Amino acid sequence: MYRLYREREHYHASWLLVTPSPGLDLHLDPNELQISIQWWLGIDTARGSSCSLCPGLALDRLGSHATTCKRGGDVVTRHNHLCNVIVEFCHCAHLGVRVELGSGITPDLSRTRPADVLVLNWERGKHAALDITVTSPLIPSILTAASLSEGAAAEEAEVRKHRANDPKCSELGWVCIPFAVETYGNWGREAQSTFSQNALDPDCHHALTCRSGGDVIARHNKLRDCVANLCSKACLSPQLEKGPGIDFSRPADVLVPNWSLSNPAAFDLKVIHPLNTDLILEASLASGNSAEVGEIEKHAKNDQMCARLGWTCIPLVVEVYGGWGCEAKECYSRLSKRLAMQVGICETEALCQMYCLLAVTLMRQNARAILLRCARAPLLEYSH
Repeated sequence: MYRLYREREHYHASWLLVTPSPGLDLHLDPNELQISIQWWLGIDTARGSSCSLCPGLALDRLGSHATTCKRGGDVVTRHNHLCNVIVEFCHCAHLGVRVELGSGITPDLSRTRPADVLVLNWERGKHAALDITVTSPLIPSILTAASLSEGAAAEEAEVRKHRANDPKCSELGWVCIPFAVETYGNWGREAQSTFSQNALDPDCHHALTCRSGGDVIARHNKLRDCVANLCSKACLSPQLEKGPGIDFSRPADVLVPNWSLSNPAAFDLKVIHPLNTDLILEASLASGNSAEVGEIEKHAKNDQMCARLGWTCIPLVVEVYGGWGCEAKECYSRLSKRLAMQVGICETEALCQMYCLLAVTLMRQNARAILLRCARAPLLEYSH
């Protein structure tokens, strides 16, 4: 009955639906396929034989001993293969990972290792310790519970892993996430939840918006300094980070004292991702829509304060892919005229150089954020 439950559940029989592809490592050789189908259908795979690695121990017909026998290295090999698959998917999701961490690094020098895979900056700046374990629902201690409740074996393994790892993970400031899977393919609830969070992110959305690690602030500050340097070359005497500061609000990342008719201009920079859930619909309708939304937000936040100070609020909003908002374009066009006069080049060339400098600065910081989070971890060695 338990085996039939597994057959009907979503994803747990995915191996039967795969188009064979040796290049993608999605294939079974003929012997593996034949024995897998027999075992999956409950056909006797033992045929009265004994375990070749456990003298005198008869094999059970459902293959429980064969899939849990600790001799021969098969359990370790299976564990390491699963670890490597998870590491590769973390790489695809642009998450920084390390393998086999936790042993001997606490004051008590405990040899327990709560992280088969350590995912960096998983949640609120904390690393996630993924501990992979494969359990059989047919072992005597869990058989009764597994026959009454689907996923009971994986749930029991999760509880066991938490009991073993939670104290050490807490001491290290990590989040413990057991990755328990039953031999028939049923993953535990915590693993399924983590798989959902770790959906592929080919557009690097997380890496480019993650507030852990300081990359968002570093990118903002580099662009701010770039704009300030351009204003300095144009002899506009820019000032950084100006504003009342009573509630830590600063409407001017760059304050230009004499921008228009001797009125100061408060340049407020913002980098925005058009794939944010609250922006993606607008961004899909027309180019630059997300930057326009960012400008509206900046005006709503800063206009009242700037008016009180006699400043003009000018949002400089750029999308992570490099598209600047309308107000930023107008500002840079005006700035290029002043810059061209001071440097002695034509306005078109000055404007081109400005955009090139800003674009390279933005892309450099984006690249550093992505590289930090998708740092490759060494794969585990197989036992045979």
